[in-house]
Amino acid sequence: MQAIDERGRRGDRTDMSQIGAASYDFAMAPLEAAGLRNMRRRLLTGLTGRVLEVGIGTGASLPHYPPGVEIVAVDPDEAKLARAGQRHGDARAHLVTAKGEDLPFEDESFDAAVVALVLCTANQPEEVVRQIRRVLKPGGLLRAMEHVRLHNRPLAAIQHWLTPAWKAMAGGCHLDRDSVGVLESGGFIIDEVRDHMGGLFVEIYARR
Repeated sequence: MQAIDERGRRGDRTDMSQIGAASYDFAMAPLEAAGLRNMRRRLLTGLTGRVLEVGIGTGASLPHYPPGVEIVAVDPDEAKLARAGQRHGDARAHLVTAKGEDLPFEDESFDAAVVALVLCTANQPEEVVRQIRRVLKPGGLLRAMEHVRLHNRPLAAIQHWLTPAWKAMAGGCHLDRDSVGVLESGGFIIDEVRDHMGGLFVEIYARR
């Protein structure tokens, strides 16, 4: 009887995780329509070879990759990975359950890497950046889409003040991280940063 109860609890957890993944898509839909979808398209334009996406989530980026790209995508959330496979087909990408802080890949094994709304949430963003740089080939490209600390100091102070409550509501997401600075400190060369929505969101074009 105990084993049956445990299976039931695991089933309940799986159901709740699947609901959470679907709810995430629902919550993100207005932002995707407001500009994130177009940002993803631009970020992925021109990528070739073997590409790693860290923090694929439910797979919002997958439809926008150029044809012929070999996509390897990681996320620690199995329910989100499952939804990504259901929505876009497992054949579009090789999906791997893993954290960005501990990438299970060989050194210098990817031509490019992509992160979208990951550095704002990662427990150790500096380690995520170190791992990405490790698995990129010399000169490999990094494309990132993040929401960041605003340049306007009073607004940045409000972001900082709101972050503790926002983290509790949004799965550990920080409103006030300097993701460009984290990438620079991690050894990446920043080629271009494009501001969107008043600087709240940025596209980052960088290379190892």
